[in-house]
Amino acid sequence: MAVDFKTFLQRLFDSGILTEQNFNALEQKKIRHQNVESFIQDLIESKLLTKFQAEQIIAGKGESLSFWQVHHSRKTWSRWYGAGL
Repeated sequence: MAVDFKTFLQRLFDSGILTEQNFNALEQKKIRHQNVESFIQDLIESKLLTKFQAEQIIAGKGESLSFWQVHHSRKTWSRWYGAGL
């Protein structure tokens, strides 16, 4: 896993999959971990993320995980191409 805390947290924030309240709670979890791998495992075990979501965020593909972003993209696509999505 080649990602540091700062990068992972930024990607997680950018993904939009956690509420602001959940995101604020991550600071408390982060303090208990010396490395990002154990931190991510804690998030999975706490059911704040799925393993798939964590893998996508690590890979820099977290933007595709948010329903709002997918919905927004479909509305934009629909407006451009006239499809009724």
